[in-house]
Amino acid sequence: MINPAKSFRINIKWMLCLSALFASCGGPDVKITNQIKTFGPQWVSLKERMRSVEKNTDDLKGTFEKHYAEFSENFSKLRDSAQKSQADSLQKVYHRILEEKKSIAEKVETLKLQNNESAEAFYEWEKKVMKGKISSSDASSDLRKFRETYSEIESDLKKQEENLQRAIDSHNQLFRRFALMFNSPAHMDINLKF
Repeated sequence: MINPAKSFRINIKWMLCLSALFASCGGPDVKITNQIKTFGPQWVSLKERMRSVEKNTDDLKGTFEKHYAEFSENFSKLRDSAQKSQADSLQKVYHRILEEKKSIAEKVETLKLQNNESAEAFYEWEKKVMKGKISSSDASSDLRKFRETYSEIESDLKKQEENLQRAIDSHNQLFRRFALMFNSPAHMDINLKF
């Protein structure tokens, strides 16, 4: 007669042996897969931040030009040489702000391309890891490299977000000065839309 307790212990031993065998047969390391699944969505989050900066820079182009057009009509009416000199100086500041905004847009476009390429490579690599085609040690090393790439892109994006905020602050200060110069009650402050 078969002892059920002994049979149960034997079945558990076989199940443990089989699970160890399957785990050693190229299945992905659970620790690595968990890290990958936690890290993967960050690429999407970064892409959304880039879209936000891109949208803000696009929106600002029209706003900057509209605000400037409102005041530039008054430049030709200035008679006082001190005011003309101040207006020329403010116009130079305005053009510098436009160049900064253009530079931000170009840098964000470059970051967007880098992010897309890196995210695509990450997702292709992730498929290989999940299929067990990459060893755990290689997967761990690769994941570290992907994190470094992500951190570099994220850091550069943060700088562009800060630059955009500075450009907006400069715009707001500039147009307050224009309003004072022309005794205009115009309120032309811009705020970021994140």
